[in-house]
Amino acid sequence: MPVCYFARGETRYKEGEYEEAVKDLTKGLELSPAPQGYEMRARAFEHLSMSNKALSDYKAALRMAPNYKSAQEGLERLSQKKD
Repeated sequence: MPVCYFARGETRYKEGEYEEAVKDLTKGLELSPAPQGYEMRARAFEHLSMSNKALSDYKAALRMAPNYKSAQEGLERLSQKKD
């Protein structure tokens, strides 16, 4: 039931529990890779100052859904920080 992990990951993200959100989202992605899961985990990684992992997840989301606006914005935001 990946949906349960994604939902709990989203709740933990909203509560500022980023490490726990990453754990839940990772489990959900292991069961069923989804662009929304990668994008949300990328945002959690950003809050944890794990930019390389966030970049990787934004790219994974965009490989699955090239027009996914939130992932595009996240990738742009992190790319600008690296310049």
